[in-house]
Amino acid sequence: MLARKYRFTHRLNEDFFKSTQRLFSRQFVLFYRKSANESSSAQLAIIIPAKVAKTAVLRNKARRVIGEEIKTILPSLAGYEMALYLQSKLENPHEAHQLLSKLTRS
Repeated sequence: MLARKYRFTHRLNEDFFKSTQRLFSRQFVLFYRKSANESSSAQLAIIIPAKVAKTAVLRNKARRVIGEEIKTILPSLAGYEMALYLQSKLENPHEAHQLLSKLTRS
């Protein structure tokens, strides 16, 4: 589970998704934008639709696995608001880490 300071606490509405840039991988789409307060820590929402994982147990397990995979890179992403959207069944959670590391390079 993500630490509280890294959780995206605002409501994810249409305005957030319209105002973001995107990075794509085979399993994930990363929506991101610079935070209004650039000194704040990175904030991340992990979105797993019911079409991908039918039960809440599977969705929560996938969130935990993804969160553990990416928690080492989150401190280097300070000043970003992000939403990580899982498009297909979770096969390689390391792909989320690779996608976020592309963001640190740009």
